Amino acid sequence: MRFIHTADLHLSAPIVGSSARTALRRGGLQVLEQIIRYAESNGIPHMVIAGDLFDTPTPSSAILGAVRAMFEQTSLRIWMVAGNHDPLTDGGYLGVDWSENVHIFGKTPECVATSDGVFAGVSFYEGMNQHPLVGLRVNSLCSVGIFHGSLRDSSPAYRIDETALAESGLGYAALGHIHKTSEPVYVGKTLVGTCGSPLSHGFDELGERSFFEVEVNEGGAVWKRVVTDSIRFYEEKIEIDETMSAADVLGKLMNSASRYKERDIFRFRLVGQTALAMPTALEEYPALVEIIDETTLSADVEKLASEQSLRGFFVSEMLEKLAAAPLEERHKFEAALRLGLEAFE
Repeated sequence: MRFIHTADLHLSAPIVGSSARTALRRGGLQVLEQIIRYAESNGIPHMVIAGDLFDTPTPSSAILGAVRAMFEQTSLRIWMVAGNHDPLTDGGYLGVDWSENVHIFGKTPECVATSDGVFAGVSFYEGMNQHPLVGLRVNSLCSVGIFHGSLRDSSPAYRIDETALAESGLGYAALGHIHKTSEPVYVGKTLVGTCGSPLSHGFDELGERSFFEVEVNEGGAVWKRVVTDSIRFYEEKIEIDETMSAADVLGKLMNSASRYKERDIFRFRLVGQTALAMPTALEEYPALVEIIDETTLSADVEKLASEQSLRGFFVSEMLEKLAAAPLEERHKFEAALRLGLEAFE
């Protein structure tokens, strides 16, 4: 039995800011469609979604309508559970007249036998305080269990009981909730997969995103990771040193920015020592949403304070104020000192 395993698309997630982030809002539906097209073109008959397809229990009618239409138009059989962001409510999953190829698991464990194999699952719901996996029995390795949770989670509501999972007889357990992809592991004879989110939602989810293609039979389970063509977040650390001029710094940032794709969302973290004020943006690259200045003042600044000049007097005064400033205010005085030094150039 072959199927796609995905989760945590968080459609309708509130995204504000740059045009790149606006594009990210639209990207969720595009990624979902991309996953469906991949399955169709590779002859894969099933797709499982392990929770948090939506970011809210009551998505907008536009999002619900778009997803319903997408599912209705595909030949795939779609198996879903609700997650902690989109728990079962009358206004969400249960308020939609889904097409016959869509199955949503309820609040208690359920098994559905098909000609390909067995699908089992249970949805997350409001007030859930323990994951209700205990007692599920499939006893066929040609099977998949769909759950929103993780192994050894700190919260009982999300923690998948490993003993119950090993006793379930499942061939594969498709997990959602954790956005980072991890290598599947065995719990007993059950291969447990955490596919992660197929698209990035912020700078805590950097780089490539993916979903899993899985095949299970009585001999066991095999899987492969499939990378999505989605907007990606990147963070790059850039070294700045006291020998660099303002033009050198700008050139280095521009060179780094030019390596990213137009749709990528990225930020720079500047480190090192310098007396210069750092750029706060690059107009040519609107997808560069943030420049984090973590540079410190170079040792040369102390030497400037001893100059018998207007610049020396300014630096001396600013260093005194910087030394006396509370820790949370120091960055303001450092910025003022750097801007002042540039004015003397």
